[in-house]
Amino acid sequence: MRALCFVLAAAAVASLPAADLGNVPPLLSGTEIFARLVEHNRKQDRLLRGYSVSRTYSAENNAGKVYAREEVRMSYDPAGEKSFQLISGYGSWLVRDLVFSRLREAEITAARGPDRTQSSITPGNYRFDAAGTGEIAGRPCYIVRVTPLHKNKYLFEGRVWIDAAEFAIAQIDGHPAANPSFWTRHVEFVRSYAKVGDFWLPSRDATVADIRLYGRKTLTIVHYNYILEPGETLSSR
Repeated sequence: MRALCFVLAAAAVASLPAADLGNVPPLLSGTEIFARLVEHNRKQDRLLRGYSVSRTYSAENNAGKVYAREEVRMSYDPAGEKSFQLISGYGSWLVRDLVFSRLREAEITAARGPDRTQSSITPGNYRFDAAGTGEIAGRPCYIVRVTPLHKNKYLFEGRVWIDAAEFAIAQIDGHPAANPSFWTRHVEFVRSYAKVGDFWLPSRDATVADIRLYGRKTLTIVHYNYILEPGETLSSR
């Protein structure tokens, strides 16, 4: 799965007791769930040659006042390179330059070479511990507690909700293993995923963070209008 170099968060979805999820298979160990997730991610990486997606970045306070917003188009190619095109933006120059732009720069870096390996969700970077079952958007999920094995600004600590049928990530909630930016502190995030065609891709990031000079703010990134370049469908394998 692609790098988690973002700063994102909101309240975690409450888990449901296993008795309410009759179609969830018996609980697997963290190691077994992790192995199935890694295999799913490898398959998706092979079959999805590239894609582009529109994103809306926004920063607002608890009262809903928007300090800054930007619309961008992100492209991801088969070589693992990411690029961004700014479509529109308004609001605080400081937030746009020191938060939004820095997040995109970090994402570009994390998608490349050694940083991509260091930020991926693999046994070399994390320990998985089974923590029960739950539901995301009506789909049964395994919940695992994730512990980073290194102090790295691209890694995170928290929970991962893994779709019980396809072993794809449905949601992540937690905090970065190390502060990702001088301009943000006390970061908590939730990243939600949705199925786009045969592929599971980010749909919304929500982060609560202290932004220097601006105080506690909510940062959101909404992902929409995906254009995929698949090599073949997952169902054909």
